[in-house]
Amino acid sequence: MPGRHITHRQVARCMHARQAGRTQAQAADSADICERHGRCLDHAGRAAREPRSYRTRDDPLAEVWSTAIVPLLRRDAQLKAVTLLCELQSCTP
Repeated sequence: MPGRHITHRQVARCMHARQAGRTQAQAADSADICERHGRCLDHAGRAAREPRSYRTRDDPLAEVWSTAIVPLLRRDAQLKAVTLLCELQSCTP
């Protein structure tokens, strides 16, 4: 279906159907995905990478989070992100 991400359950259903000897079109139809995505799954073996369990870069707000942002949010928990950004820009040189 256009506009929707393929779920892990759909991938498993499609791969199981392919291993059972069904054609790409039949396997894709049983998983409720288009045949083109079924071909991609055949070539890739899986729909997407596993999510990372580690950070790829340092947190840019780590230094100011507890000293600047948390006190503002404790005072008013409904502050918008733009307001927080303006506060950070005014207190950082």
